Amino acid sequence: MALIKFTTNDPTQADIIADVDTPLVLTAVAVDRFTMAITHPTLSTLEVQWQVNLASIAETTLVANQVLNAAIEAGIADPYAIPDVSEMQTEGGYLMPNTLYPLINYTLA
Repeated sequence: MALIKFTTNDPTQADIIADVDTPLVLTAVAVDRFTMAITHPTLSTLEVQWQVNLASIAETTLVANQVLNAAIEAGIADPYAIPDVSEMQTEGGYLMPNTLYPLINYTLA
């Protein structure tokens, strides 16, 4: 389990700190969202959505795993810090900038 803060760019939706299950398991992966398991007394999943579609489900799975695993590792490295995930990020190529996909919504179930 690892605490991760999710910040959206929707001013009506508050930031949330979720206890993400590890190892990370993504389900219901689409080009603009995914669902993951969380530890909570009454809830079991967190769905995260961003603004612009990634190229494919495979790319979504890869990028989500990279971003979330980096946050999990940062949280383990510093137990007093709660990493903040506010965007999905694909790496740019040679002399190309990274592409950022800001989070716009989350749904707890």
